[in-house]
Amino acid sequence: MLSMTAALVFACIAFSERPTDAAITAAADRLAAQALSNPGAAGLSVAVARNGKVILSKGYGLAEVEHDAKADGNSMFRMGSITKQFTAAAIMRLVEQGRIGLDDPITRHLPEYNTQGREITVRHLLTHTSGIKSYTEIKRVMVDEPEREFTHREMLDMVQHEPLAFEPGTRFAYSNTGYYLLGMIIEDISGKDYCAYLQDEFFGPLGLTRTRCDSNTEIIKGRAQGYTVEGEKLVNDRGLATGTTFAAGGLLASAHDLVVWADALAAGKIVSQASYKLMSTPLKLVGGDAHDYGFGLFIDSLDGHARVQHGGDIFGFNSMLARFPDDDVAVAVISNSRSISSTRVANGLSRVALGVSEAAAPVAVTLSETEAVRCEGVYAFPDTDWEMTITRRDGKLFSQSPGDPDSVMTYLGKGEFSALLYDKDVRLVFDLVGDKPAAAFVLLDGAAALTAKRKSP
Repeated sequence: MLSMTAALVFACIAFSERPTDAAITAAADRLAAQALSNPGAAGLSVAVARNGKVILSKGYGLAEVEHDAKADGNSMFRMGSITKQFTAAAIMRLVEQGRIGLDDPITRHLPEYNTQGREITVRHLLTHTSGIKSYTEIKRVMVDEPEREFTHREMLDMVQHEPLAFEPGTRFAYSNTGYYLLGMIIEDISGKDYCAYLQDEFFGPLGLTRTRCDSNTEIIKGRAQGYTVEGEKLVNDRGLATGTTFAAGGLLASAHDLVVWADALAAGKIVSQASYKLMSTPLKLVGGDAHDYGFGLFIDSLDGHARVQHGGDIFGFNSMLARFPDDDVAVAVISNSRSISSTRVANGLSRVALGVSEAAAPVAVTLSETEAVRCEGVYAFPDTDWEMTITRRDGKLFSQSPGDPDSVMTYLGKGEFSALLYDKDVRLVFDLVGDKPAAAFVLLDGAAALTAKRKSP
């Protein structure tokens, strides 16, 4: 069970008057300055739209550290998995044209794909309910040869013979492979390269001049470089083939273009209102259980405000694009350094734009050695390739995910920690029943609650 503090922390809010554009800009400046003060921080792209109008579009810090190139409103950053909503919208446009059906078996469009005797549909791919293994779990792709430009055939051969994790439609398990396959379907139906299709159908008509597919060979002016920290040293993050990320995470954009996109998508300018409703409605699993994912979009709330959002995490970059439909507010933040959490900056800026005042941060308490030892270990999130390592050092606990710097955890008592120095959106609540090592913890991030189970002592 979660502690009373964890249950109440999201409810302790008060509402104030709608802020001015100047107040939102000042808040963005303050939040960006705080984020850039982190060791190993590089740059940010930040934008806010309200009532269909972009009221803030700025870059902060450096887009490229080597040449002291400053980030500005036109800088393009890798958006990672925010790409998925572009792919989902492309599929919905083809559905509206009668060229594909949501419940079509994928073999109708990818006849050579091995579904292992199951019927896997387009809808299953869109909602991460196919059971297909994510290519990000394949060591050859992400560790051994991350910069190799695999062909579609090579990618398929590495995933299609892996056992399905479950019967299609019965569970949710985030799969980048599903969106890779959707990109192949878009190419098959349209007769165009995925990137050319998006350019012709979306980027050009919407005037998204700072949005495009990334490329490791083309010279792209205004593109930011991605960074991470090794030890205490800022370094270029690993390279990753843009053919690998493809329709699951291969786009570049400025934050400005992302909020324009989010507003246009919700307004029916990209797909019909009916199609957008499908995209932004929580899925129903076989058996009736709901999940907070639609088609390329998560559906949740922030401090009582309905939110449609998706983040991204790719070597050297992380991102967040959120839209609050009842408030007509959209916020986008992209970072080109691992030490900055775009979600944290976006949540803080969203609260300002929504006119929400946060309660005072709870007071830290002393962490005993016994409690620290019981929490230490490696934990895995079921149905994903995500693990988190909790380590003990100098009387404190630190959390770390693969490829990220470690983050000190502030103890709040009764097994509950703030993961990022009083960031109310990231809490870890450990199961400290009895006197044995914690079997699991619940990660609270806004409205989301994810359980990670102990993998090793």
